[in-house]
Amino acid sequence: MGLFNFFRKNYLPKVSCEEGRIANALRPGEGLLAFHQRIYAQYADRKAPAVEMLRNELADSVKDEIRAAIAADPSHWAAPYHFFWGMGIRNLLREKGFGEDYWPIWNLDDIYVMLVEDAVRQ
Repeated sequence: MGLFNFFRKNYLPKVSCEEGRIANALRPGEGLLAFHQRIYAQYADRKAPAVEMLRNELADSVKDEIRAAIAADPSHWAAPYHFFWGMGIRNLLREKGFGEDYWPIWNLDDIYVMLVEDAVRQ
């Protein structure tokens, strides 16, 4: 059993959410991409200001690099950047008022990639 499956089997079903937070635990048979898309879809009314902020903050050259990475691997483009560049994006979202409490979610990992994807769409 892989580490992810071990974690999902032994810990995620035991997670309880705070009052007012969506129960964002993986459903049986749901992959991470589908999980993140499901969580992101629940915030249609809150996305626009965060996406606009990212459009304004990301340099054009960075947006071009992101578009190229998405074109090369649409499903997993952000994985190599998660810990450094991704952390910077998550911290920028928090700094600008779009942190976990804004959405409300437990972890910006659940949505930051899709926010960036929306921000770089032409």
